[in-house]
Amino acid sequence: MEIVQKASRIFKHLLATGEVSSGSDREMFLDLKDPEIRAAISVFEEEFDFHLVDAPNAFYLSPDSDNDLFGFQSRDFRRWFSTDGLNADGFMICHIIMVLLSCFYGGHNQNPKQREFMRVAALIVEMDKRYAAVLEDADASSVLEEPASLNFVRISELWSSKLVYEDGRSKKTKEATVQSALNLLVTHKLIRLTDEDKEIRPTRKLDDLMLHYYLSDARVAEVQAIFKGM
Repeated sequence: MEIVQKASRIFKHLLATGEVSSGSDREMFLDLKDPEIRAAISVFEEEFDFHLVDAPNAFYLSPDSDNDLFGFQSRDFRRWFSTDGLNADGFMICHIIMVLLSCFYGGHNQNPKQREFMRVAALIVEMDKRYAAVLEDADASSVLEEPASLNFVRISELWSSKLVYEDGRSKKTKEATVQSALNLLVTHKLIRLTDEDKEIRPTRKLDDLMLHYYLSDARVAEVQAIFKGM
């Protein structure tokens, strides 16, 4: 009974905060090192469709891609972008986040992290470059749409129709669209915005999730295939 109680307490904490840290959650962190408690948590993982990521100094709750309870649906990204958001708006935010992660963690060596920070303006330029490449060869880009589940051509057309900046910081500009994607990552404590929100820095949580779970060899190969030539 004690094992179940401890596992339930840890699961409740994960639902509330998304992580168990060796610093602020020392007792629960050590409990998760206990094979019996870890086995009890694995039951929650299976039943609630999530994966517990084991990093050196923390455990993180990571929803499975088809998790309807904890994960994101396309309507969530549309709602985040605007009240009248279209599917393309939501997909664009997904794509911006994918590109940002590729810029930070696209290396080929043992430590794939390539940089410690990125300017917001540089991310906008990177998106310009990638979407221009898509429109230059729309037929080749459409081949990537099914495996990536993103309509690159439609998104590229939408991006190209936006102004970079506009007085009043309209939600329809490139700057505001990128900011919407960044705000989502800030909310989930995956990045920090510094220098008056002009500079992007990954948090320890994002480093841990990327380096200890999401960047398995198979995942890296898949991401590199999607972005090849773009």
